[in-house]
Amino acid sequence: MRILQVIASVRAENGGSSLSASELNAAWNRAGHNATLFTIRDSHDAPVGPVPDVAVFAPSGPEALGYSRELSRALSAASHDGAVLYVHGLYLGVNVSAFRIAHRRKLPLVIQPHGTLEPFQRRYHRGRKFVFDSIYGNRTLHAARLFVCASQTEADNIRAHIKQANCVVSPLGVRPAAVSDPVDLTSPTGWLEAPRHERVLFLGRLASKKNIPLLLQAWRDVTTTFPTARLLIAGPDHELTADDVKRLISSQGLGASVSQLGMIAGQSKWDLLRAAGIFALPSSNENFALAVLEALATGCEVLTTEQVAASEYVTQYDAGLVLSEPTAAMIRRGLEDLLRRSRGVSAHERDERARRLADAMSWDQTVSRIASALARIDGVDA
Repeated sequence: MRILQVIASVRAENGGSSLSASELNAAWNRAGHNATLFTIRDSHDAPVGPVPDVAVFAPSGPEALGYSRELSRALSAASHDGAVLYVHGLYLGVNVSAFRIAHRRKLPLVIQPHGTLEPFQRRYHRGRKFVFDSIYGNRTLHAARLFVCASQTEADNIRAHIKQANCVVSPLGVRPAAVSDPVDLTSPTGWLEAPRHERVLFLGRLASKKNIPLLLQAWRDVTTTFPTARLLIAGPDHELTADDVKRLISSQGLGASVSQLGMIAGQSKWDLLRAAGIFALPSSNENFALAVLEALATGCEVLTTEQVAASEYVTQYDAGLVLSEPTAAMIRRGLEDLLRRSRGVSAHERDERARRLADAMSWDQTVSRIASALARIDGVDA
């Protein structure tokens, strides 16, 4: 099967969409398919996963447009009968290019929205999205032969827009982490001085929907009961910046128990997760939250919310707590419960639970589900 993936950027700070595009590309090629990932060159890119076949092109115009003339020409030249145009995301120039090429060449168009059609996300930049949908978006959605959804909730949201949408639900995968390998971390020292079961980690973009202010508000009360527990907030700037978070930490008087790190990727990310005892993601909305799977695959207990699609695996593996909603009071109670509970979880129990999840949620299985759905589409050379 010839698969032409299109994504505006594989920048590590973009989170799950960049990582899943990279991992899917690697898994497709491992399975014997011919997959190429077309993306825009970016000087800030960091490695996010194994990408055996990636083609990068110079941007055209402002970065926010996500457009490249070079990419569009190369994608058109690579398109031939039997190929599949597989688009990650919506609303960017490269997505429009792929749609136009698929329409012109009469090729199957597959869309993995990565949450862009979630009601929570649709509220942002409504005016721009209305204009885009009027010109391209609605036509693109109706032209898609398949939607790849990370959860059943995402499929339901897509069918709210396109009633007869052909959807395959395929959870994102996780690369098994070598849980027995030594952890190579030298900082932050304050966090590492706590025992593992009292190390709490937030790892992700500093996005407003992830409720970092509520987490810090809850943490202020948690430290009165667990004075030796430590919280680490790691991730790149988004709606919040590192300075914003620093001010919040200072205003709550939490400098002694909360540390910060910036962007973490590659092996450093895995080392950080394997050093943590509890992973906290009290988000108001996550289309999937790959970080939850990664935390589970490294033996962490997880605190998250029902609004995070991957929370079902926290419940399935009895590996943490899922809150009905993110409030400071609920986050505090959840953290206190997990801090008490995680003290009794042995390293062996953590490792065994991590191995079970990693075996069941591999990227190769994710690709197999998607490939089976693609093979049923007319015009796909399976």
